[in-house]
Formats: sequence, structure tokens, C-alpha cells
Amino acid sequence: MPTVPGRVVKQLVSQQVLRALEPAALELSVQATQDVQRERDRTQQTLENSVSNGRIMNPERAARQHDAVEPENRLVARTLEQRWEEGARKRA
Repeated sequence: MPTVPGRVVKQLVSQQVLRALEPAALELSVQATQDVQRERDRTQQTLENSVSNGRIMNPERAARQHDAVEPENRLVARTLEQRWEEGARKRA
């Protein structure tokens, strides 16, 4: 009876597991991208509402919002940084 080396079996099993997980990983990536975009849109809408209502974002509030952003949401953090800087410029 022929035998199959353990490393070959391990490699084949690893490949099959990774193939099985690819769709889930892709779906999670798409979901994360959509979540970030929704958060960015919500933040942008808040800013637009503040501007249209004649309110300028308070730099201290912008700093608090920036500090509250999770590290994985760097895109949102950059948007908040820009608002913070814009509010500071308008107050100066």
C-alpha cells in the first residue's frame, strides 16, 4: 500500500482550508470598506449640516471626536483632523 508523506497532506489540507475561507475573507473586507464609507458619509453629513446651520465645528469638540476614533478607522480620523484644523483656522 502506498504512503503519502505528512507534509504533502498538511500542504493539501492547508490549501483547501484557505480556498474555503477566501469568500468569507473577501466578504469581510467588503463589509469593512462599506462600514468605513458609511461612517465617513455620516461624518461628512454632520459637517455639512453644521456649516449650513451657520455653526463652525469647535476645535475642542473635533479633538475629542478625533481621539475617540478607533485605530482601524484612520480614514475617519483624517477627516476629523481636517475639520479640527479648519475650525481652528476659522477661529484664528
